[in-house]
Amino acid sequence: MTPEEQRELDELRAYKNQHEGKALNRAFARLEQLIDLTHHDPLISIRAFRVIAECLICLREEIK
Repeated sequence: MTPEEQRELDELRAYKNQHEGKALNRAFARLEQLIDLTHHDPLISIRAFRVIAECLICLREEIK
């Protein structure tokens, strides 16, 4: 698989996760997408955002 095909596959999987399934899964798909962004919202520090994201991901693992 070429790097371009892999990138496209990853984008399709992200799209599917955002638009299908349970609300919890969609929310975590959006969270993962935000984590991958290179810029951040100036209203919250990137460090605080990553701590919150890590806590939510751990919570998701506990729920499963």
